[in-house]
Amino acid sequence: MSTRGKVHIDTKMPPQQQDEYKGEPVDDELANGPMEKRSCTDPLCCLFFVAFLAGMIGVAGYAITKGNPTLIGRGYDKDGYMCGIDSGYEDYPYLYFPIPTTGYLTYTVCLKTCPTSADTSVQCKENSYYSPDVVTGKVQCTNSQASLSLFSSLIGSSSMATQFFVYDSIGFVDRFCVPSATEEIFGSATSTVFDSDMLEQWISDIRNTWQVLVCSFGVAFALGLVYMVLLKYCSGVLTWSAILAFIGGTAVLGWQFYEKAQTSQDVEDSTTDTSSTSSFGNTVTTEKAVAYLSWAIAIITVLAVLCLFNRIRLAIAIMKAAADYVKETPSAMLLPPFTVVVLCIFYGYWGFTSVYLVSSGDPSRLEDSAFGTFEFDKNLQRLLIYHLFGLLWFNAFVIAATQFVLASSTCLWYFSQGTGQGAKGTIRKSIHRLLRYHFGSIAFGSLILAIVQMIRLILAYMQSQAKKMQGKEGRIIKFVLGCLQCYMACFERFVKFLNKNAYIQIALTGKNFCLAAKDAFFLILRNPLRFGVVNGIGAIFIFFGKVFVASITALIGFLVITKWDRFSAQLYSPFIPTFVMFVFAYAIGAVFMTVYGLASDAILACFVVDEELNQKKNAPARHCPESLRTFLNKNKKN
Repeated sequence: MSTRGKVHIDTKMPPQQQDEYKGEPVDDELANGPMEKRSCTDPLCCLFFVAFLAGMIGVAGYAITKGNPTLIGRGYDKDGYMCGIDSGYEDYPYLYFPIPTTGYLTYTVCLKTCPTSADTSVQCKENSYYSPDVVTGKVQCTNSQASLSLFSSLIGSSSMATQFFVYDSIGFVDRFCVPSATEEIFGSATSTVFDSDMLEQWISDIRNTWQVLVCSFGVAFALGLVYMVLLKYCSGVLTWSAILAFIGGTAVLGWQFYEKAQTSQDVEDSTTDTSSTSSFGNTVTTEKAVAYLSWAIAIITVLAVLCLFNRIRLAIAIMKAAADYVKETPSAMLLPPFTVVVLCIFYGYWGFTSVYLVSSGDPSRLEDSAFGTFEFDKNLQRLLIYHLFGLLWFNAFVIAATQFVLASSTCLWYFSQGTGQGAKGTIRKSIHRLLRYHFGSIAFGSLILAIVQMIRLILAYMQSQAKKMQGKEGRIIKFVLGCLQCYMACFERFVKFLNKNAYIQIALTGKNFCLAAKDAFFLILRNPLRFGVVNGIGAIFIFFGKVFVASITALIGFLVITKWDRFSAQLYSPFIPTFVMFVFAYAIGAVFMTVYGLASDAILACFVVDEELNQKKNAPARHCPESLRTFLNKNKKN
């Protein structure tokens, strides 16, 4: 009879042995792989999540009914009227800055169209300061007598406020007139306020190199596969080379600083100037301290490597096994892109709803500004908080669901290795288990993470408000909030780590989230060094994998657009296209590394479970992939 899901501590055990409790033994039913007999876990959380999503749809319906997105991003003239919206201003949608420089950005007027040159006639809406006609006490909306070339010289003078500069401009988002050639018109005095030329050049460069950008996706994907092959055959060489290079580098660095300290000491001994003797002494002391510190780090690293030698070898074997999983389960590579697509669709929906929801508030002008904001009543504030939390929860849920499917697939793959039969349909079977049995558990785990992230956002808001506080009390509050933010950031990372391992345990045992999290915690507690070394080495490989894919893709793209006349002749600068290629390639590398990293974690958990089950029979883990079997055989011989 299975004892799965039950916690039992023998009350007759001595107190000192009870303190050493490290979880229940692994269930014998796992000997043949993940549990086949499952039931729905955390159904109440499943219903709560579905109800919450229904509530988000309700919020979207309310926002679309009450909101008016045309109010967003509107400018205000000098009298505080909203261009294109307020009565009498409907035909004047463009906010214009007659004096486009810092200090005069509240001197604004609404126009029908943006002027395209200094000679263009301007149709403005009259206010208390500007008028389309000659009116006593007002500035006329026509090019001032002062030449544009005198713009810089007028800054700071009392006559600047009475000028009206007409300049070549372009309409921006159908709301603002932005100078189209800032430097040429005004010189450098206003370049920090408006600069549209650079943006146009960036857009032009992307448009002219779009073929290379598209091809960079294929190049990044191919490099991801190449990196998997390198991990399979070269992970051991790379790991030990990196360790030896680090030890040798720190030792040589220490020697170089020690040699420099000796040289500085000789110079100090030969110097008769007493004023410079003290500075030489400080230099010698600092250089020797760095030398001794470098040698201490090298020695500690050597000792750590000797103590963790077998665990490092195990980590390398798991890296190779994870590469085997990625190679043998290509459908797993579709999950992260699918996740990205789902999240992008959701972000689009969330952003669309946010625009309507924010515009449901009452528009108001910011003090001493030509721009505005919205004021919200209590009910609308609650809806905004609800909507924001929905973003965090759904985002965490989709990522968690992907982690569970990959973990479940990896577990099925692992336990099929010792049978001589290949695992088939592991992704399909894992998706079925997610939707049929463990939807609620994934929602529960993602809810915990979303709550932690929400607390961090609240602390960030409080920090932004605390920056306005002055004096000793303000400094104390800012210090306390900074500490709390740091603690919550660490706690968030802990929750992410525990959640990921809890999903692996759910994939293995079929338990609910809390029991799975407990099992994961104690499994890690029983094998802290193994998990630490594997996660540490795995994190290094994952980071270098992303950089490898992104940097080489960007380099190839850079060479193509700069060496091929078809593209180089049309480029203003290769920076933006290269940067875009780097970002996209980094994202594709992250897709590969997401699958690889989670596979490594799941394989380690499966290996530990497999090992603990077979220790009862004094036998090694029997469901090992080839790379792990090789490690065990070598370890047994040693």
